[in-house]
Amino acid sequence: MVAFLSFIAGHFTMAFLFYFNHRYSFHGRAAKRLRRWRRVHTDHHRREHVEGWARDMIPWWGWLVFAALCSPFALLSIPFALGLYSYVFLYEAAHAVCHSFKWWSLPFSLHHLYHHHVDSAKNHATFYTFIDRLFGTYHKVDIGDESVIHARLYGP
Repeated sequence: MVAFLSFIAGHFTMAFLFYFNHRYSFHGRAAKRLRRWRRVHTDHHRREHVEGWARDMIPWWGWLVFAALCSPFALLSIPFALGLYSYVFLYEAAHAVCHSFKWWSLPFSLHHLYHHHVDSAKNHATFYTFIDRLFGTYHKVDIGDESVIHARLYGP
């Protein structure tokens, strides 16, 4: 039971770290100093809606940064470290789904695509919307927002 709780703690610790990284490193004041991270993220926002993993995944050097930051936790607790990594892999899979033509209308996809195509100051969490709710960055996507997203993806 302790190992399971440690895994869950690691998973949600990374969920919050991703949220804060996304909100402050990519969209906040820190973005001005972190130019390379910001450029990669800005390019991601500017891309047209594309099918496939390669265009939306974290770049290889981003994986190295996360691995370097997460690996020391394995010395403390392997389940906690595995929980950290589990979030990264879940995030990548969910992010690919968000940017898939087939699945763009799923609720968590709309949550993320609202951030991309309507208001980049909202919906920083990719799929755990409770994190956006907790920090006041949540916007519930309504039918009007969905129409704007659809128009930006497929044209008027």
